Amino acid sequence: MYKKLLLTGVLLSFFSSLSLAQDEEVTVIGSLIKGTPIDSGSPISTFNAEEIAAQGNLNIVELIKMVPGSSGVDGEANQFGSNGSEGISNINLRGLGTNRTLVLINGKRQVTVPSRTGAGRSVNLHDLPMFALSRIEILKEGAAATYGSDAIAGVVNFITDKDFEGLRVNFGAKEIPNAQGEANEFSITYGTELNDGTNFLLSLGAQFKPEYYSKDTDFTKYTHNIRAGGNPVGGWSSIGNPGTFLFQTDDGNALTGAKGALLSGSVAAGNAVYAVGKDPVVALGDPGCNRSGGYHDTGGAAAQSHIFTNPNVKDDATTEDVNESQVGLPIALGGFQGLCRYNYAYFDNVQEEQKNQQLWMEFNGEINNQNFHVEFAYGKTDVPQYATSPAYPPNNPNSTFVPNNHPALPALYVQNPAFLALVSKNELNGPTVTDDSSPAPVHLMRTRAMASSGNPNGNPNGAETAFREYDTYRFAFSFDGELAEGIDYSTSLNYSMTENTATFSDTLQWKYTASLFGYGGPTCGYEVTDMGSAATGYAPTLSNGTTTVTPTDLLASSTRPAGCGYLNVFSNAFEQAKQPYWGRTNDNGDNQIPATPGAALGTPAGKNPLYLADHANSAEFMQWMVDEGQ
Repeated sequence: MYKKLLLTGVLLSFFSSLSLAQDEEVTVIGSLIKGTPIDSGSPISTFNAEEIAAQGNLNIVELIKMVPGSSGVDGEANQFGSNGSEGISNINLRGLGTNRTLVLINGKRQVTVPSRTGAGRSVNLHDLPMFALSRIEILKEGAAATYGSDAIAGVVNFITDKDFEGLRVNFGAKEIPNAQGEANEFSITYGTELNDGTNFLLSLGAQFKPEYYSKDTDFTKYTHNIRAGGNPVGGWSSIGNPGTFLFQTDDGNALTGAKGALLSGSVAAGNAVYAVGKDPVVALGDPGCNRSGGYHDTGGAAAQSHIFTNPNVKDDATTEDVNESQVGLPIALGGFQGLCRYNYAYFDNVQEEQKNQQLWMEFNGEINNQNFHVEFAYGKTDVPQYATSPAYPPNNPNSTFVPNNHPALPALYVQNPAFLALVSKNELNGPTVTDDSSPAPVHLMRTRAMASSGNPNGNPNGAETAFREYDTYRFAFSFDGELAEGIDYSTSLNYSMTENTATFSDTLQWKYTASLFGYGGPTCGYEVTDMGSAATGYAPTLSNGTTTVTPTDLLASSTRPAGCGYLNVFSNAFEQAKQPYWGRTNDNGDNQIPATPGAALGTPAGKNPLYLADHANSAEFMQWMVDEGQ
């Protein structure tokens, strides 16, 4: 909870007997001297109630878009457009950050929400009673001298209609094509003069915005291949599931490897000698990446094979077909090279479902010729389920180790014998294999718990979900009047408080690691006590309190105790990907399949022909792996 209490003391303003020709006397933002926006020396824009109503906006976000100098609004879109503050609306003048634009209500500060956006904390404008406003004043230059550093970019003052009398009812709706419903807004505002001359204002408002799935837009239907008209920055991740195998190659030749530091000689003299580092790492995508609904990014012609080079042998540029630095024959990678990607934007929302409510009440009157103002406000913002990726990747994306005796992996080899032959090569296994007979005992992978398949415990699209709630309370009163001729006073107290409840989810590293080695599940009872290292073959140590399982035990057998199971991160784990059909093909036969023959690009991908029900991950298993916090 984040609370803020603001107390304004007595401020004295001295005036001469100058008669000002004006209809209303107000305090101009950015100055403590009375006047009007017109006679102020600062550039102030004013929007009155009629101008606000003429915009036909359903919520405060749309209203703020018309403010001159506004540089984007957080909170309107999804987790990416909101900088991690789903449900919040704010204003960012001049692009200096939301924490550098001061927001006032009737000239007094409002509390900022507890959640910090990428641009800093800000006032949630959804709490404002839009249909109780009489005008908005915008100071478009800094007012730090008056208000402090949070007004460097400017000040926006929302002023309520204290003199309103009557009943005003507003209802509006807006159809959003392909959204899960229509946006709507309702408000009722009532104002009257009480028997003692006090003006009373009450306003209630509510707004609703429906979910708008990214998968229902053209944005997620583009392929990754820019040469085919695709969009490689359109929400693609190189950390997919199915994942990518990473092999530290080694041809056993001390002369080949990466170019290291200069040891002797010089480049200018042409006799430079460099240290020789490790041979390159080769990335091989899951052999069923495309068929299971992923996107195998195999690269260009140069990536179709792997060569070992001597960094101290210079390649002759005049011989195009010969690489003088190459040592030995190239290794054909059979179309398996490259990354198995997935499109995470497909699971997100362009717009989150959101509900907002506001209550505003104020009294304005006189006591013994002294003016008083009292206001109470409550605002609520509810984002019941914002959508995000099915599961987040490990903090170190290249830190997933999977044993070769994982039951689903031999099954994958049977389905893809050419892949087995490739990963059994000596050069891809270092000192662990010497006769091209079998893969290494443990594989390094670039993957995550869930990706293309979606989250079985998420929303209908397979996205993981969480919620955001904000409750804001405000109470303020002020007195002002004349102490003596030419001497005015003003005193006020402003108290506002905001509360935020938010949930989040993530994959626990120890559960993830234990599951890859077959000790996962809600009834397994084993926990990782050591994550493993090169000395243990990158296999962990586990214990249930009485029994310890060593790395040697894990690699010797795939049999596990009752209640313990494996996390399958391969292409035979799921029946149906929640991804579009991009028409991705591979010369090795791993071609993406549409849901129906001849289906258009961008339509849902078809069923996975590699799916093996015996190796599937259950919804209960995946629910156990992902922890939720609040």
